[in-house]
Amino acid sequence: MGARRPVHLAVAAIATVALVVAFAAWAGRESATAVVLPLGIVAPVAAGVALLGFSALGGPNHTRHGRRALALAGAAAAGLVLLLGLARLARAPRAVELEIAADVPLAGTLHLPRAGGPHPGVVLVHGSGPETREELRFYADFLARRGVAAVAYDKRGTGASGGDLWASGYADYAADALAVARALAARPEVDPASIGLWGFSEAEWVAPIAAARAPGLVSFLVVVGASGTTPVEQVREEMEQRLADAGHDAGAIAAARDLYAGLVAYERTGEGADELARALAAAQDEPWFADADVFPEAPLPATDLAWWRSVMDFDPAPVWRELSIPVLLLKGARDVHSPAPEVAARFERLGRDLQVVPEADHMLLRWPLGRGTPPPTFAPGYPDLVPLWIRSRAPSEARPRSGTFSEPPVRGQASPPPIGSRPGFRAGLDATHGKGE
Repeated sequence: MGARRPVHLAVAAIATVALVVAFAAWAGRESATAVVLPLGIVAPVAAGVALLGFSALGGPNHTRHGRRALALAGAAAAGLVLLLGLARLARAPRAVELEIAADVPLAGTLHLPRAGGPHPGVVLVHGSGPETREELRFYADFLARRGVAAVAYDKRGTGASGGDLWASGYADYAADALAVARALAARPEVDPASIGLWGFSEAEWVAPIAAARAPGLVSFLVVVGASGTTPVEQVREEMEQRLADAGHDAGAIAAARDLYAGLVAYERTGEGADELARALAAAQDEPWFADADVFPEAPLPATDLAWWRSVMDFDPAPVWRELSIPVLLLKGARDVHSPAPEVAARFERLGRDLQVVPEADHMLLRWPLGRGTPPPTFAPGYPDLVPLWIRSRAPSEARPRSGTFSEPPVRGQASPPPIGSRPGFRAGLDATHGKGE
C-alpha cells in the first residue's frame, strides 16, 4: 500500500492543478478552451506515461500500477473536459426570436447574456449581398458571452425576411437596421440608452445613415472595413490594388483605370453602349483585363443597373460630419478593398480616428499560411476590443480598460470560417450584374 500512495497523490495533485487552471482561465475569458483543452488532454496523459515509468521501477506490480495511473490520468482529463463543457454551457447566451416591426417582414435572433442586465445592445449590420443571420451569428454569440445583447437578422429578401434586396437601396437597409434597433431597445433585458450598430463592409454606408436618422436611439457605431468614399470609387481602388498585387505595371493600371471610367460613365447614364462594347472587346486580350475583375464582356442592359445606379455615387462624408456619437473605426492594413493610409487620411479630414490593424484583411483576419489558405485567425486583440469598447460607453457599466492595436497583443484567437470575408462591396455589384461569386 505504501508504494501506491505516492502514485495516487501525484495523479490527484496533477488533476487538481489542471482543474484549477482550467477554471481560472475560463473565468477570465471564453477562449480558455484554446489553451486549457490541450492541457487537459496532454498533461494527464503525460502524467500517466511518467507514472508508468515510475511504477515500472516498483517491481512485479508495475503493470497493475501503470494501468491504474493511466486510468486516473484519463479520468482527470475527462473531468477537465466535462468541467469546461459545463462552464461553457453555464455561460451560453440565450437565443430568442425577435419580433421586429418594419415596412417589410424582418426575421432576427436576439442573443442575450445568460444573467444580469440591463445590457448594452448591438444590431449587427450586414455587408453586401444576400446575407442571412447565419453570417453574423458568431459575432452575436461572441458579444452575448461578454455581456452585450446582440441581434443577427436576415437581410431583406433573404432567409425568413421579406422584401426585395435588389429593389432596395441604402436608405431601405438603414431603415431595416433601425427597425431592428427599436425592437432591441424594447426588450427589458436591454438598456435602451446603450443601443448601437456594428457594421461590416457595405455597412460603412448603411450604418451611418441609420445613426443620423435616429440620434436618440443609436448611441454608438462600430464599423469594420470602411473606405470613406463612394462605392464607385471604392471599386476603382480595389481594382487598382488587385492589379498592383498581381504585378501589373503603372501603364496597365492606367489603361484599366481609363476603361473603368468609360464603364462608369455608361452605368450612370446608359449612353454610349456601342463605344463601350468596342472598348471592352479591344481590351479583353490584355493581361490585366481578367485580373481587374470588374469588367463585363459586354455592356449590361440598363435594366440590370438600377440598384447599382441608386448607390454608386453615395458620398458618406456629409453623413459622417453630421454624427456626434462615439465611433470605433477598424481597418485591416492588408485590406485590398481600399488602401488603409488613404482611408485613414479621409477619416482624419472628417474628424474621425481610424485604427489600422497590422497584417489584417478586410474582415480583420490574418492568414498565417497565405491568403485564402485556411485556417485564418483573427488579428490579436480582435474582436475582444469591441465589447470592451461598447461596455465602456454603457452608463450602467463599470468602465473596463479599453485596448488599441498598438498595445501588445491580447492573444491570437482562432477564428471561425471567414464569415463574410468575400470581397466586400464587390459581392453586391457582382450579384447585380448577374456574375455571382
